Amino acid sequence: MSKQIIWTTKLVNEKIEMLNMGEILKNVENPFHEKIVGLRKSGLSFKMTPGEIDEYVKCKMDLHYFAENYCWIKGEKGSPVKIKLRDYQEEILDNFFNNRFNILMASRQTGKCISFNTEIILKDNDIEIHTRIGRLYYFLTSLERDLTLLERIKIKLYDILYLIEEKP
Repeated sequence: MSKQIIWTTKLVNEKIEMLNMGEILKNVENPFHEKIVGLRKSGLSFKMTPGEIDEYVKCKMDLHYFAENYCWIKGEKGSPVKIKLRDYQEEILDNFFNNRFNILMASRQTGKCISFNTEIILKDNDIEIHTRIGRLYYFLTSLERDLTLLERIKIKLYDILYLIEEKP
């Protein structure tokens, strides 16, 4: 019966160093799935240090902290960068964290907004029009049909909310 290795960060780093030096590790000496460094095999026994346990708990308790410290996205130049959550992304994560009955149907990089009063700039040649997403929606809708009384009231109420939110 072979002894099971109890892995630690120090031991994993030693194995990475050995691989970097060109050594070939036996399967039981290699903690990586399909020999891909950084992708840990399933079923490994791992002993964390007190600092690692603290970090694990911090990640477990604060989803935003975990995302901003351990999640990576492709940056503008194609290289990986740590994610910096925007307000609406934090809200989406909070909704998923607090209620498992969520569906987010959204494609990537479509400029999602979650507020009627999200400010946008429309550009046509040298002309810039500053408006809000909800006003634009109802303007375009009004080109197709007459707005209902309820829709006109809604626009006015959002205008009032916008003025209240903008004042310091």
